[in-house]
Amino acid sequence: MRIRLGIGVDVWRSGGIDPEAQAHYNRVIADGGIIPSGISGCNLWFKLVKAVYGVTNIATAISAGYDPHYLGCKIGAGSGTTLGQAATKLYSCSDASGDLVQATAASMPLLLVKYASDTNYWFGSGIIGNYCSTPNAAANQITGNIEFIVDISTSTWTPSVQSTIVGKWKDSGGSVYSYLLRIMADGSLRMLTSSSGVDVVDSQSTASVSLATNSKVYLKFVRQVNNGSGGNSTFFYTSTDRINWTQLGSTIINVGITSIFAGTAPLQIGANDTSGALNPLNAKIFRLTIANSIGGTPVVDFNPASYSAATSQTQWTSTTGEVWTINTGTPTTGYKGVLVDRTIVQSDGVDDSIYNATAITTKTSFTKYSAQKYWKNNAYFYSNSSLSFLAYTNGPGIPRMSASTEVVYGTNTYNTLQMFTANLGVSGLTLVNNLGGNSGDLSGTSGTGIYLFVGSTLASFMNSQMSCYIETIGAQVDNSIQRTAMYNAIKSFNNSAF
Repeated sequence: MRIRLGIGVDVWRSGGIDPEAQAHYNRVIADGGIIPSGISGCNLWFKLVKAVYGVTNIATAISAGYDPHYLGCKIGAGSGTTLGQAATKLYSCSDASGDLVQATAASMPLLLVKYASDTNYWFGSGIIGNYCSTPNAAANQITGNIEFIVDISTSTWTPSVQSTIVGKWKDSGGSVYSYLLRIMADGSLRMLTSSSGVDVVDSQSTASVSLATNSKVYLKFVRQVNNGSGGNSTFFYTSTDRINWTQLGSTIINVGITSIFAGTAPLQIGANDTSGALNPLNAKIFRLTIANSIGGTPVVDFNPASYSAATSQTQWTSTTGEVWTINTGTPTTGYKGVLVDRTIVQSDGVDDSIYNATAITTKTSFTKYSAQKYWKNNAYFYSNSSLSFLAYTNGPGIPRMSASTEVVYGTNTYNTLQMFTANLGVSGLTLVNNLGGNSGDLSGTSGTGIYLFVGSTLASFMNSQMSCYIETIGAQVDNSIQRTAMYNAIKSFNNSAF
């Protein structure tokens, strides 16, 4: 298979490993880091970028390049939501002197890893407003036997408060209940159903799930609505392979209730209430299915593997027909729920950053490329020392680049991954997704180092997601052919999201 860059150069995926890619890969692994895309992904990244500039030594074109999926990252301790999934280092494609580091656990950005062999997953951040949803439909109005199977991992099986896995529990008219699944603070599982939309039948497992941080497990919740004895029975199970199941605790029997209410509430993953305001989930969900019979074929399939960033960054259609929407709410701090289809790094807008104060020598002309999405105003995407060559947003959330003066990128682009390009030289240029462009004076200053998600004074932290950052060597700003080729390359690294 080949990829055409738009500059008359075809790069083949096969044809051997680039020696610089192999050396970079070896360096990362020897340091205890990971490259989630493997040597093949690292090799592709080096070959594509080197083809853009027609070089055999990447350091003659790129001063620094960071891409946690293709170039590697190191997992740090983290704390809270980032426990066991924090970025303590991003590796530079040029050499070790350019690596970005964060040594303070509480300030390490969130690292959401997706290995080449993994399927996509949805990360629930545990923050209000972050959940996935699909509208009420006949398929999710299940009134009889019901079975849920969830492929999930979480940084803690003992959340501080009970957390919602999935629910059809409240519509716009108020408290109209059907069914709801939760993880409780002690690690037990809970199923709630209603037969009238008002009453609540509550079943909780008599044992708790006990697993290591970020361990993946399958959970099965079964409600036999009519157990033959004038009531219903609830069963909870766990599995490591989705084939062999172990019952969690005892069977729970409720007397007198033999149906589930066919409510009109939307079906929500990771929170309940129509605004996602109640019991948000901090976990990764790889798949969740609902069947209207025990052991039957799913009639609802929440499967992030069906998501395609090239089609939409906020929705996808499941194989069972329902359309899932990714909701992120309005807060400008805290981690966002996100569909992970490649390894990404996300900052919380409070104190997260990753930087190297001495990386990159002083230069006055070069080009920056950054694939990012953001949710905050008056904060920095990135900066060099002395707040030079910085990208940030102003009050209305308009991205802009500044050297001696500033040049705006255009309109605000909240909550969508975009590629920002900044040509820094006598005549500066800013572009979003290689379109349009505003010109201005982006010369007359210089700076060393690279700071991501913050200014070099370690203030004005951005609530942002970053997947790729590249800074060219600085001999001259890139021409339009190179910019287009880099856009195409970075777009391919990001599953054609923009």
